[in-house]
Amino acid sequence: MMSVRHSTDSNQAGIRAFNILATCLLMVCLGSVHAFGVLMPGLQETFMIGPLEAGAIYAVVIASLALSVLVLNLAGSRLSSAGSFLVAAIVAALGLFLAAMARSWGVVLIGYGILFGGANGLGYAAALRHLQLLMDDRRGMAIGLVTAAYGVGSVIWAWPMAEMIGRFGISTVFAVLAGTVFLAGTITAISTGKRLTVAGPGRDTMVALPWRRIAQLWLGYMLIVLPGLMTIGHSVPIALRAGVDQNLAALCAALIGAGSVAGSYIAGIGADAVPLRGLLISVCGLETLAMVLLAIGGSPWNALAALGMVGLTYGAAIVLYPALIAALFAASGNLVFGIVFSAWGVAGILGPILAGMIADRMGGYGPALLMAALVALAAGLVAWCMGQIPFPRRQRSWLIGS
Repeated sequence: MMSVRHSTDSNQAGIRAFNILATCLLMVCLGSVHAFGVLMPGLQETFMIGPLEAGAIYAVVIASLALSVLVLNLAGSRLSSAGSFLVAAIVAALGLFLAAMARSWGVVLIGYGILFGGANGLGYAAALRHLQLLMDDRRGMAIGLVTAAYGVGSVIWAWPMAEMIGRFGISTVFAVLAGTVFLAGTITAISTGKRLTVAGPGRDTMVALPWRRIAQLWLGYMLIVLPGLMTIGHSVPIALRAGVDQNLAALCAALIGAGSVAGSYIAGIGADAVPLRGLLISVCGLETLAMVLLAIGGSPWNALAALGMVGLTYGAAIVLYPALIAALFAASGNLVFGIVFSAWGVAGILGPILAGMIADRMGGYGPALLMAALVALAAGLVAWCMGQIPFPRRQRSWLIGS
């Protein structure tokens, strides 16, 4: 396992800062995947599909993302940070180019869903590890920076994507993203040349793990992200059915992304200073309120405010659970993170498909959102049952080894 010797030399500090910025650059580009709600109308119109089929693409993205993170953490990465970032950029660009050339829904599913989704997982895991290496005394903040940069991507890309769909078609969106991700990945790879080697788990590591605690973490993570994933992929249709103007609805992905950025940043700071169980329960309560507000409708502005709350709670959740694992596990944290992160993939499969299926059958998103509110309450109950949790900054870094 590896450790980092922090230098007071100003040159070293400058190199660290440049590495952080370069890593966040790629995350901003890969984070365009979370502006998927903007793509929904264009996908439905171009390929003559319904909400269920369009939502399935986002579900495959998240499943591929989670699977690549799981495999990476189970096997151990032998790639340097630079190598991981470059491979992620190349695979992402190939997938997006394939989607741009697609003439059928199935090809988009393969290119955007499987390849681009898998590349997101590789890039996300590599970014977490790299920033943990650089900021091992502020691990909550490091996780928050990665997820916040991811959220910034959905904010930055939402409006240009909507404009390109309206003027040139959805194929142009995929082509522009392909070139941008490849360029950003190349820049990031050149900027982050330090090698990181993370060993895979030993033969008896899996047996020695506290599986009851891991099962609790897995269930809690799946429950807390499921409501957000049900909503994010369908944000534009939800807003339109709530009476939001079509031009304003196109920015819903950006609104959710902005909320996610704020939630990630706040949670990153809070994870280093505030008891994690209390934070998780508070996030679940706010998430429940957001889902209820969306379900009951009211004015379009209420719907927009609720969507912003969805982004806020989702961004906080995807920071707090990695921080929670860091607080509970030391050497085995790398493996535990990969296992628990698979819950996000399961929620990613269930959420968008479930929301689309209920919308198709019930003629609206209200019932699905009420169900999401109950799921958020269940997530709060799981968090309440976790007991006292230490602060993550008091443990040694595990995402990059220690």
